[in-house]
Amino acid sequence: MVGSTDCVVSNDLLNDPAALRERMARDGYLFFRDLLDRQAVRQVRQDLLELCRQVGWLAEDAPLEEAKPNMENAYEDYMDPGFQAVRAKAVILESVHALMHRTELVGVIEKLAGEPAIPHLGKEVRIRFPRQLGPGGVLQRSAPHQDFVHNQGTVECYSGWAPIGDVPRQLGGLEVLTGSHKHGVYDVHASEGGAVSTVMVDESQVSGQWVTADYQIGDFMFFHSLTVHKAPPNLGDSLRFSLDCRYQGVSQPFSANLLKAIPAMTEMYANWKSKDLQYYWQRYDLKTVEHDMQYYNKRDAEAIEHGRAGDQSMRTSLLRILNNPMADPKMREEAEAALDNLEKLVASPLHPSPARLERGRG
Repeated sequence: MVGSTDCVVSNDLLNDPAALRERMARDGYLFFRDLLDRQAVRQVRQDLLELCRQVGWLAEDAPLEEAKPNMENAYEDYMDPGFQAVRAKAVILESVHALMHRTELVGVIEKLAGEPAIPHLGKEVRIRFPRQLGPGGVLQRSAPHQDFVHNQGTVECYSGWAPIGDVPRQLGGLEVLTGSHKHGVYDVHASEGGAVSTVMVDESQVSGQWVTADYQIGDFMFFHSLTVHKAPPNLGDSLRFSLDCRYQGVSQPFSANLLKAIPAMTEMYANWKSKDLQYYWQRYDLKTVEHDMQYYNKRDAEAIEHGRAGDQSMRTSLLRILNNPMADPKMREEAEAALDNLEKLVASPLHPSPARLERGRG
């Protein structure tokens, strides 16, 4: 595969559901310029910048809007407890949820699905420091992966991704692999080094053309649950912000595990000003199916095996197992032993000594 090229823009198809479905079936993604209300996106960005300022992630001598980082406080790993605490606050912001429920987004999915559509309960906030190093000094990135492994329920589910502010290529915006949704679920692996994706696809085993864009505020990308995608490191000089959410038709089944998150999510409403989106899922009679754990079990077993062998790049994957309340207790025990092995190797004079991570317990 060669390097990435420009995304195909699909704004001209917005009023043609059949053409939208045809292009999604062909390419596995739909990219739109200026689809979202820019002021709504700016509100999310302002809220995220304020949160980052409160925890000391922004340089004090630069305007807030420039998102200049304080690299002394950059988290060293995706599972760093400090980062996870900020992420937990970011994903319950009312502005984040309001943006991902906007009618211009749900409307596209309804045209694809041919029925009323619903966003998933979970929304994700991505915050990436520039030139940020992960375990072993590797630049942090999102490795190639498919969202179906995490969403499950139905393959007819669509991910939606929004840059929160301008995200030119050097900031490491989303890349998708055209046509990769046509080949089912690929073999999965534990993520390595600076990769923050939880389940990785071996890029040498997939084919297609990577596409991306110099994203601007208001742009939006939809892609199929089986479309392989990734994000390179942030090589700019400011923090990169993005949001993502999943969407599907209301008649399609949901993973039971995703709906089990409801009790925890109700806690976020205390500081919301509007009740419009509160408990929105209860308006629907949603079907559920059991979550298939085979992908996570394979990933976790691989991470443990490599960790036992001294592979420091497995540190993040092992920490994920320890912080996953749904992980098998025996698997968590083995992950702890593998992580102990890595830390003993770090302490050895025969091995390099990357900064030791505090283990956050979920």
